[in-house]
Amino acid sequence: MFRFDIMDGARVRSLTEQEAAECGFTVVFNTPGDLIFRASFLACHVESKSDEEFWLGFWFVNVDDFGWETSYPFQVTCRPRSPWKPREIVCEENYMEVSVRKDSPAITHQGLSRAKWAAVFPSVEQALMSEWKVVFQVSGRAEQSMSPSEARALGYYFNSTSSRVLFRCPYSTILSETLEDEGIPVETVRATVFYKRQWMLLMFDVTTACPQNEATFDGTRLSWAVPQVLSPLIQDRRWFRDRGARVGVEGRLLENLTVQDRGIELRVRNGLMEVWIPFGAEGGYVTSRVIDNQYNRIFDIDLFFVHLWEDERGELTQHRCFRPLSSPYIPYTPILTNGTVPAEQVFTIILGGFYLDVSLQNLTVGGEDLTLAQARKRGFEITVTAFPNDTQAFILKVPFTDPLVSQEYVGGGFRRYTLTFNTTLLVTPQGKVFFYPATVVCDLEDIALPRFEGLCLDAAVRVLMYYGNPAGRWEAYIGERRLDWDVVDRDCILERHKTHFSIEIPLFSSRMTYEDLSLQGVVAKVEVRLVDTETWAVASMFVHRCTFPVGELLVCMPDGVMMVLAELSDPRPRIDPRQTTLLDPDCKPEETDATRALFRFRVNACGTIQMVEKGFLIYENEVRYRQKLFPTLDPMINRDSEYRLTIRCRYPANDTRSLAVHRAFTPLPATPPGKQSEPFLRGQRRPRDVLSLRACFATDETFSSFHSTYPIPVALWGNLYLELELTDHPASSDRLLLWDCWATETPEAKGEPRLDLLSNGCPQGGDAYKVRVLPSHSSENASGPSSRLEIQVLPPEGNSATWRQAYFHCSALLCDSAGSVCYRACSPGQSPDALSFSSPTAFVSAGPVQVVPAPVEKPLSPTVLVVGVLLASAGVLLLSAVGAAVRVRSRNAEHF
Repeated sequence: MFRFDIMDGARVRSLTEQEAAECGFTVVFNTPGDLIFRASFLACHVESKSDEEFWLGFWFVNVDDFGWETSYPFQVTCRPRSPWKPREIVCEENYMEVSVRKDSPAITHQGLSRAKWAAVFPSVEQALMSEWKVVFQVSGRAEQSMSPSEARALGYYFNSTSSRVLFRCPYSTILSETLEDEGIPVETVRATVFYKRQWMLLMFDVTTACPQNEATFDGTRLSWAVPQVLSPLIQDRRWFRDRGARVGVEGRLLENLTVQDRGIELRVRNGLMEVWIPFGAEGGYVTSRVIDNQYNRIFDIDLFFVHLWEDERGELTQHRCFRPLSSPYIPYTPILTNGTVPAEQVFTIILGGFYLDVSLQNLTVGGEDLTLAQARKRGFEITVTAFPNDTQAFILKVPFTDPLVSQEYVGGGFRRYTLTFNTTLLVTPQGKVFFYPATVVCDLEDIALPRFEGLCLDAAVRVLMYYGNPAGRWEAYIGERRLDWDVVDRDCILERHKTHFSIEIPLFSSRMTYEDLSLQGVVAKVEVRLVDTETWAVASMFVHRCTFPVGELLVCMPDGVMMVLAELSDPRPRIDPRQTTLLDPDCKPEETDATRALFRFRVNACGTIQMVEKGFLIYENEVRYRQKLFPTLDPMINRDSEYRLTIRCRYPANDTRSLAVHRAFTPLPATPPGKQSEPFLRGQRRPRDVLSLRACFATDETFSSFHSTYPIPVALWGNLYLELELTDHPASSDRLLLWDCWATETPEAKGEPRLDLLSNGCPQGGDAYKVRVLPSHSSENASGPSSRLEIQVLPPEGNSATWRQAYFHCSALLCDSAGSVCYRACSPGQSPDALSFSSPTAFVSAGPVQVVPAPVEKPLSPTVLVVGVLLASAGVLLLSAVGAAVRVRSRNAEHF
């Protein structure tokens, strides 16, 4: 808290804000916070000598928080920098002032307009009876005449010196008015002062006018304008003569060259005098502000504008304006420069664009808060650089090796160093902080990756790994397993050398990947991944392939593809590999040569049979050679060797990959048009949800004995007795419910045509078969729940042909005996509703069954007996758990 005390002769007067405006004193703070005290030469209590030398005595009084006062005396003496003009008008920040020379020519009829002369003449006549009088004119109101004391009571100050008559008043007084002049608001007070001196009556026009407009901003420059001709001050524009204008800063005029150097422009256009000042020009002040954590800047300048002109009498008027101008708040983004030189291995960050009222307080690097002292202690270098335009930049240097700098291998021998930081900056004197986060990266070629080479041996692949740097950062993976001594002990051979190590992987190692099989051999691949132990990202990949010649081979691919290379050189006489097929006669070899045949097929094609056996999913097929029989119409003999090669692929039921294959390639029951069914397996099945099911045909309705050879002959009107039993399931309250059963002519479950026997647990009527679900009977030898069917073979109706053979397929579910699903009510002739269930399910196929003509009374001919024997020897039973493969010399192939 402070005040100014003014010397008034022998007394001291404390200067109030109102008295300062009336007496010609201005007290303000500039943008940097400096206290500015300005006094008019004609202010109250200012003493003068012939209006050429002026002096003022005053005290600056500082009052502390406890009320103690400290006074600082000042005695100021000044001389005008230029001679007084006949009329001087001052537009200060808090008052308007006009002074005219006493010896100016008296106001005549020609000097005043007719309207003004008519208005003031009655007051002139009254002035004969007194010394002083003042007349005010306000638009739309009658003129007011009063004495100086009356005017002083309204805030208007009149005085005269040895050479001048003075009028002063604050802004916005009762008799002032604001007019629009060339679009600029101008505040004016129109007054006439007259007094009697000897035998003369002297009159002075003390009208004053000051522009009240603010500056505008176009994004880069401030602009302020004033009318070239202030209408309240000019009686006749025809006699107006402009004598120039000058600009200054903080009450001091600038030389023209200085004005140009600072980029300030003075323009006259459209009746206005415009001053254009660049943002941040010298003499002004740019300060910082924080708004919603956004750094802002504002530009302030105290403009001093002086304008000279001549009126109709050739008298000069000097019009001076003290005008503080400000730009709006301008959001500004600090400038971040990454000056890092990779070879120096030090981050160099330059954060600039701040003015001197911004300081760096602390840092957050890599998530850790640091004071400037802590940052310097750990090796950071923090400096401040100032620039000629009063801005500054903060320079931060951080070594690559600092633990707060993250590192990442990005390939090609380059390591990426990343510095993430947040600066806390303080703006004074407001005391507000804001934050500037940033992340900078630098890639440096300082990594030597391990290098790989591959060699193909007779029955193995050898991989050489040459060491890289930094040591201990890299780990090698073969497939999905890390290369360590545990892997070596299992099935690989590892040797360490000074510059590298080598690993030898046998052809049939579990680390080998098989990509293709052809008559030229098997294509095996070794895949080695190099992993960065700090980021666990794959730094590089090495793949080496070799082709190994093989003999007879079966490959079970994880994606459900079976490949078999069959060697056919053993049978005598030799057989033609081109004439071999799978169970489906349409599935022929992909490649052949003189003694070998290569088949490639999916597990759900070519008649492949699926079974479940002790936790394994088994897919079985056969490589067959079709014999040529003679004679063709009534074959009795053949000239070719019999050849059958049974092939199997086994997948663990609880293995993730095998389970996925099981879902994708398990033959599903086809759904008749208009019916719905649930997926055979839905979602991830637990091991206990995979049921092992066995199917067999009984010789009669007692189910005491079962057929052991296939195909099973059955005559028209004859009965088949099919039993399905769940193996490896303890006897309990669970019940095995047959859900869907159907018959096809081929071993494939999706074969066409098909006949529905059972749908959603209910028998289906048909022209070829009649089905009846028999009650189940538990026995001591039973390994689990079972279900039974009686199937009667019906003669064809009309011209329909009888199937020569048939395969039977069934799906079943395991349900609780107490559940409603296990005891469904089936209405004859009504299609059963499809149900959804989450119980474990299973699928099984059985057959073939040979349909023979009805028995006749006469003995069978030798031809019929031979045909029956041949058909019986050609059949095969397709089971889920039991498979038999027969070939000359007992050839079998099975793969796990």
